Amino acid sequence: MRWPLRNQILLRIFLLLLVTIGAITWLLIQNGVASSREAEEKKLKQITTMLGKFPFPKSTAVLEAMKDLSGAEFVVRSQSGEILSYTSEAPQSVPQSDSETPVRITEGERIWYHTSALERLGSSETGRSVVSVFLPVESGSQIFWRVGKTPLLVAALALPLAMILGWLFSNQITRPLISLCQQTDKLASGETISDSFSNRDDEIGDLYGTMNEMAQRIGDNETQLRRSERLSTLVEVGNGIAHNIGNSATGCQMALELMASGKKDVEEAEEYQVAMRQLDLMKSYIKRFLSLSKQTSQATSAPQYPIQLKPLFEQTVELLEPMAKHLEVELEIGEVAQCRVLIDEEDARQVFLNLIINAIRAAKQRSVKSDDAKAAVKTSLVADNGRPTFTVQDSGFGPPEEIADRIFDPFVSSGGTGLGLAMVKGIADDSGGSVSWNRHDDLTTFLFVFKPA
Repeated sequence: MRWPLRNQILLRIFLLLLVTIGAITWLLIQNGVASSREAEEKKLKQITTMLGKFPFPKSTAVLEAMKDLSGAEFVVRSQSGEILSYTSEAPQSVPQSDSETPVRITEGERIWYHTSALERLGSSETGRSVVSVFLPVESGSQIFWRVGKTPLLVAALALPLAMILGWLFSNQITRPLISLCQQTDKLASGETISDSFSNRDDEIGDLYGTMNEMAQRIGDNETQLRRSERLSTLVEVGNGIAHNIGNSATGCQMALELMASGKKDVEEAEEYQVAMRQLDLMKSYIKRFLSLSKQTSQATSAPQYPIQLKPLFEQTVELLEPMAKHLEVELEIGEVAQCRVLIDEEDARQVFLNLIINAIRAAKQRSVKSDDAKAAVKTSLVADNGRPTFTVQDSGFGPPEEIADRIFDPFVSSGGTGLGLAMVKGIADDSGGSVSWNRHDDLTTFLFVFKPA
């Protein structure tokens, strides 16, 4: 059976209040009863003392007047025990006693405090008389209700009020928890929960932060899992296709070389050289798939050696110039510096290829959609404060806003396969470099910073 947390808190608060208020009320009543008993005995002693110190006539009229003032009953006896005067309700069958210490006596259904005082009515010994004082003892139930009605009334009012405050207090604790529980479905999909508790500086706020961190981790893990699944599928299908295409490209290249063998005019023909460069480019694409396969199988990173980037950069640009020319994209080469870096040569080639090809395609895409737009790409290789930096700038639209912060993730693309930039990011991480991009003055710029040798 489900027992809500609010009910658990309320029950505990109710029991605590009930025990606390009940104990305090009981102690107050007991203290009131004890004080009442002490007051009765004290009153009786005061009356007795007064009778002994101040002799005055003890006629029935005088005794009745004293009864009205004190609430006590009086009986005056001679030393021989003869009753001289008394009040109307005073017990007369009680044995005579000369004790000034209050004692309890019972007559019928009534209980009395009883003391006696010896008084001198005249100058002779025979004039002495004994005054017995009887103060009615209030019953325990009477005292209980007399002294306890106020504490009981306070308790009767305090308990409901305390319960209302307890209910409000429990709501302050449970309402945020209920709201968090209702939003936990978002966690399963990696979404963060409502930020209505982000400003709380208590355990609820801590719980909110922890749950949002968990949601972020769930989302990241789910993204990583999907990425791994996609890469695994791509590897299984792509490996076979890549090897077949590679064999075909090699066969095609061998056929061209065989056809041009001994024919200098064919070897020097621009068409022949373009075909050979495009076959080299096809092989680089195949290596891209094989590289992904290597990463997916968690193989060790390619060994890094000090290399000169300038020759490799120039070879790559020469390889891509026919592509830019065919797509009517102006490929401008800026400064090209001598840079010695620590990286695998094939990884560096993939960085150049992917970033320049993406820039060419982006520039072409905008020129197709906007007739007045000029398709242009500018690339350079400089040593910026000792850090070799490869820069590619294009006139394209730039990454769409919805994927702008995820363009380096696999399969995230506005038109391609979404593998090129993911590969570049992986190479940057493995080689100790970095890759970034920005959008400024209607131009998109990618920067790859190499690790210097």
